[in-house]
Amino acid sequence: MSHSILVSNVPANVSEGSVMRYIREMTGDASVVHMQPFPDQYHHVNDSKNTRTLQIFFETASEAAAVNALFQTSNIEEELAHAHDSFQGNSKTQVPRTMTQVETWIDNSQEGVRSTGRRISVTMI
Repeated sequence: MSHSILVSNVPANVSEGSVMRYIREMTGDASVVHMQPFPDQYHHVNDSKNTRTLQIFFETASEAAAVNALFQTSNIEEELAHAHDSFQGNSKTQVPRTMTQVETWIDNSQEGVRSTGRRISVTMI
């Protein structure tokens, strides 16, 4: 039996490959069995907010729970964007290999940056 989560408001510019690699790097053992747009290919993008929704499948409930917790962190949107840039070679910093390194990875000194008015949300199915 597979277990899945829905991840809403993923920045549209972050690739599915970057999301999968971020999950693998940050959890250490959670393996994505399958990822697909949710609810379908034609309706998963929110053009006005430039986001999309993904359904991510895992083999075990513990993997799904670990990734659910990962996507509950407060800076997840910035972390995904930074990870995408790092994986694509567009960043000078390396992606952290553990959850304990995340706090030092994100530069929180971005004064004057407007909030996007969106927040990534996760639902376990």
